[in-house]
Amino acid sequence: MVVQACANDYEDFEMIVSEVAKWTKSKFKTPGISEIEDALLMSITEGNVIAYEYSETLRRFVAKQAAPQNIRTLWFCITEECKKRLDEEM
Repeated sequence: MVVQACANDYEDFEMIVSEVAKWTKSKFKTPGISEIEDALLMSITEGNVIAYEYSETLRRFVAKQAAPQNIRTLWFCITEECKKRLDEEM
């Protein structure tokens, strides 16, 4: 679900938490923020999601190393390879 929450465009951490909560609210126990952070970091490690920081100087998103200390300030987007896999699964 975390990867799917990143699928539309660059998404910030709050939007990912909101989407996961919305999708799980009626059928499952909603994961905690730390669980979502862990899933997001694992998705980055697995190469399914890339973390970005918006650069005012460059006026664009720039890839950034994600860590528990900065994960809530970054933006996220799934990789093209992951997007293709999701499309094939649906």
